Amino acid sequence: ERERTFTADVSHELRTPLTAIQTGSELLLDEPGLPPKARQQAERIARGAARLSGLVNVFLLLAREQEGGERDAIDLRECAEQAVESIRERAQAKGLQLDVAIPPGIVVMAPRNALQVVLSNLLGNAVRYTDTGGIRLMASEKAVEIVDSGCGVEPHRIPDLFRRFRRGDSHSGEGFGLGLAIVKRICVNHGGECTVWSVEGEGSTFTLRLPLQAASDVPAPE
Repeated sequence: ERERTFTADVSHELRTPLTAIQTGSELLLDEPGLPPKARQQAERIARGAARLSGLVNVFLLLAREQEGGERDAIDLRECAEQAVESIRERAQAKGLQLDVAIPPGIVVMAPRNALQVVLSNLLGNAVRYTDTGGIRLMASEKAVEIVDSGCGVEPHRIPDLFRRFRRGDSHSGEGFGLGLAIVKRICVNHGGECTVWSVEGEGSTFTLRLPLQAASDVPAPE
């Protein structure tokens, strides 16, 4: 209870300064005469503030007793495309190809915010550790898979991937080491699981299993 209260309080307090940082950096980037080096730094500030803002929203989500909200019938393809948009700019900056291969009609019974957090974290993780090639998001009525052509994970690091403050690459200075821990916690809260298969130097595949069903199986609203 103390942990939930602390997380919620800190997250609320961080929102105001983060909004000020985001607004200030956006106004600065709108200046036409901004020197290139200053613009580059302002863009870094804006990206960092955006990542922190997303993290704060996740903390608030996890601090609530309602496990992220009521379960809804969510179109998986639509939700996945929204998650892809959140990382598209970073992927394009690295020259990565993004491919969404999800057939229409697959529905997830889960809180929308929670599913969005899970997909965005997994995709963001794939972009962070992929320098060439691409990322493919696939799904069937049994699971969702995110496949990347990145650096992969050393075998001895795989068991720790879903622990807090652990990263798959010890040489990477990016990220907080929280993304996959958050993914695991959300999945457990909603009766799902997330597993990883990886080959060092060849890439990784994250498999997400949630309550999926065909659209025809979803009860019609009363």
